[in-house]
Amino acid sequence: MSKVLLPLAQGFEEIELVSIADVLRRAGIEVALASLDCSFEVRGAHNLILKADCFLKDLNTSSFDAIALHGGMEGVHNMLNSPLLLEIVKEFFESNRIVGAICAAPFVLDELKLLSEDFCCYPGCEKMMKNTQSKRLDLAFKTSKNLITGTGPAFAMLFALELVRKLMGEDTSDQLKKDLLLN
Repeated sequence: MSKVLLPLAQGFEEIELVSIADVLRRAGIEVALASLDCSFEVRGAHNLILKADCFLKDLNTSSFDAIALHGGMEGVHNMLNSPLLLEIVKEFFESNRIVGAICAAPFVLDELKLLSEDFCCYPGCEKMMKNTQSKRLDLAFKTSKNLITGTGPAFAMLFALELVRKLMGEDTSDQLKKDLLLN
């Protein structure tokens, strides 16, 4: 069974995080919602509170196949302020495991100097990026080797389905699209 790590940072974009977690779990993928803080309850950008499954600091991340980063500007800033999370993202990338980032989260990838090809992010976030010469694409998502970048909340399900496709294959992704009425 595939395993995906979903870091949960204060100020997360609720639509993105919940959509990603839900779609992955519907596909039979094990998902760990890992709080960056020392609290299981984490408040989102629009004041919804989610309960984490675990704390990031307690995880052995070597058994995970992918990591997916949510957007929400406050959440992204909190991810950028987590040396542990930044080290984990870098480790996933260097070991050729899947790294996903949607909305403002590609800013984390830029900070780590991982964006060497054109990418997706929330419109305007690319202007804050200092380490890439690549350009923002106006697509729902873009896959480049082991990186998947997504544009924002409206495309969270499509982004999650791309994670499913990379982890479980086209058949599983296509069946899930049908089940979700995304034909």
